[in-house]
Formats: sequence, C-alpha cells, structure tokens
Amino acid sequence: MIGVTKTAPNSWALRCAWALAFFELGLSGFGPHGSLSSLPLQIVFFIGAFGVYGFGGLVYDAIGQRFGLNNKLFAALPLLALCYLAFTSASNVLGNLNSFAPIAFAVCGFLLALSLLFGSRARRIKSTNITKQAAVLSIVSFALIIYYLMIPRNVTYRQPIADSDAIGPNVVIITWDTIRADVLPLYGGTGLETPVLDELASRSTVFDNMSAVSPITGPSHASILTGVVPPSHGLRSNGTSKISDDIPTAAEIFSDAGYVTGGFIAAYPVRGDIGFNRGFDVFDDRLPNDRANSLMSIGTQAFTWVRQFKKARRFIEEPSLDGDTLLSRTAEFLDNSQGPFFMWAHFFDAHGKHRPAPAYRQKAISLSEGAWPPAVQPEEVGDKMTMYRGEIMELDRMLEEQIAQLEEKDPGLKNTVIFLLSDHGQCFGENGYVISHTPSLT
Repeated sequence: MIGVTKTAPNSWALRCAWALAFFELGLSGFGPHGSLSSLPLQIVFFIGAFGVYGFGGLVYDAIGQRFGLNNKLFAALPLLALCYLAFTSASNVLGNLNSFAPIAFAVCGFLLALSLLFGSRARRIKSTNITKQAAVLSIVSFALIIYYLMIPRNVTYRQPIADSDAIGPNVVIITWDTIRADVLPLYGGTGLETPVLDELASRSTVFDNMSAVSPITGPSHASILTGVVPPSHGLRSNGTSKISDDIPTAAEIFSDAGYVTGGFIAAYPVRGDIGFNRGFDVFDDRLPNDRANSLMSIGTQAFTWVRQFKKARRFIEEPSLDGDTLLSRTAEFLDNSQGPFFMWAHFFDAHGKHRPAPAYRQKAISLSEGAWPPAVQPEEVGDKMTMYRGEIMELDRMLEEQIAQLEEKDPGLKNTVIFLLSDHGQCFGENGYVISHTPSLT
C-alpha cells in the first residue's frame, strides 16, 4: 500500500500573496483613478487588496496542503503567472509607473516575494500566527467591502441653497447623451417626430456646424463644461482620471458670480468624484448600484489579473438613471432655488439598451418605413435603430416637461437661456461599428 505524506504547513503561498499585493498596488500607480478621491473607497481599496490577496493565499495553501504540494515551486506559480500578465499588459503598467513611489512599491513587492520563497529565514516564520492574521484581515476586508456597498449615497451639497443677489439670466445646459444629429428632423432625419425640439428650435439659434471633441461621454462632457479639449482638462476616458483642478468649470464660474448651481446626472461617466461636481451647490449623481460599479471599474483598471476579465463587463449593464427620475430631481432643485440659477441636466436614455416606453416603441415602428438615415447593417441593427428613434421621441416628451418646470420659475422663459446639445453620436453599422460610438465621432 502506497501512502501520501503531507508536508507541514509553511504558508509560502500566503506570504507570496501579500507580496503580490504590494506588487500590484505599485503597478496600479497607487490608484490613478478619479474614484479614489473618496477616503472610504481608498480604505476599501488598500485594505481590501491585502485581504483579498491574503484570502487567495490561504485557499492556495490549503489546496497545496491537501494534495501534498505545499512547496516553494507550487507557491511561486501565482507569482510567475502575475508577472506574465503584467508584461502582457505592459501599456497599462507603464502608463501608471510615472513616479518613483509606485516603481519602488512594485519592485519591493516583487523582491519580498522572492525573499519569502528563497530566503533562509522563510522557514522560521510561524505559519500558525501568519495564517490567523491573514484570516482576520480577510474577514475585515470583506466586511469593509460589504459595508461600503451598503452605505446609502447622498446628494452632494457644497452649501445650502439660498437667495442670491446675482443679476443675470438663468442658464440651463441640457445634454442628451448619444444623439447623432442626422437622425433628428431638425437636421433632415425621418422616422421619428420631435415636436417639442422643433418648436424650441424655431425660436432659438440652431448651430449647423458643430462636432464632438471626443466619442466618450466623460471627456466630451468635461469639454462642454470647461471649454477646453481633453488634453487640457485631463479627462481622457471614463473613470481613470479626473478633470484637472487647474481648469475652471462653468459651474465654478457661475457660482463665483453669485448664481445658485445644480447638477443632475444620469450615468456613471459624469459622476461627481472625478470633478463634475465642482462648483455645484447641489450635485445629484445617485445611481442604482453605482458603488458596486465603482469597485468593478477600479478593479479592472488597477489589478493586472482582474484586467483579464475586463471584456466580461460588456455583459453587465452600467448603472444609469431614467429621465423621469432625473426630472423629479430637477423639479425639487427649481422649487427650492431663488435668484438666478445655473443648472445642468444630463439625460442618458438614448445611450443604452434602446428600450423606449411601449407608446414610443409602437410609434417608432409605425414611422420606420423609409426612415432616414437607414442603418448601414439593417439585418443586424435595423430594429435597434428604430428603437433608438423611439428613445429620442421619449426624450422629446421629457424636454416638454423640463421646459414646463423652467417656465414655472420664469414664465415665457424671458430670462432663461437654454443650451440643448449632445456629447457624441452612435453608429449603426458605419465603418463596421455596430451599436457603438467609442471608436467614432459619428
């Protein structure tokens, strides 16, 4: 009878896991992510990294002990795998290693892992104590993560809404996310009806020659609110950077002039913690499950091994707010504000899955015959483009309600300036891009 002798526990994998946490935190550049401006999230990020890696080390050690594989070679496999992944993601890594501290952190973590594996003192560390410490840290980190996810979001108040002595017109920016100009009847599009937009345009200045500076929601909106292009305001993508503190925003300018300011957004890319809340007395970026999405976004950006699962995020719908809920928030702001105000209302309804309300769905179908412009790949996205038009018709109805709210404050809108625009368009087969906009300014 052949027996298997299990090796004594030595916690090599656990110690390597903690060293790898150092390594990965260094590679992440200590979090070059706008969301990490939040202190609670910073705590969750750093403690959670050691807790999660420690938990992985405990499990790995247990597997090795169970099958008699608890040795240095077995413990080194995750280290080698992570190094391989880091080098395959070289562009992400090198982009973050832009100062001495992250480089030193990553190098120290790597050297610590090697010393724990191959140093003569590694055998003398008491495995029982380090295992208990890892278990406690893992429990604490998971508890922190759960607690963070359960904390209710609040509206950001820079100061109470108060009477203002400022003199000037009310200024309102309304952004319809992901609206391409050529589908609108205003610019020759057919297959939908936008009577409210058409009526507003008839008594407004209509711009025929404008273009987006970015096909990405965050950077494009940052340009709208700052007047400068992405290389100047610093926001290059959704969630991995912030609007530069050196660039004033429209809200800050109006606030300095004595205006009451309110911002109401419907999607994650324009949340407050990356700079969009600057200058607003009230900034409401509460979204469904936005804390969970924040952790997911940071995880895929900061940790090399998590980055390998980034493509899986396409199956997870990012949190967004429907336009009617947004309208209820703007109504509350307008009811409680006095004096000239600056307000930004961001509508995201036409961006996502293109699921208009039944009435607008049926109307879009009834108007779809011969609609212009047609989908470039009609078999694949023709129905989606029809539903996209339905979403725009629903936005037109919401515009009517938004104007009604404003007219309650200023009958006839004699002292109110409204800017209605979009951040970028949407492709329905153009250049091979199917229901996408990130690669194109269409």
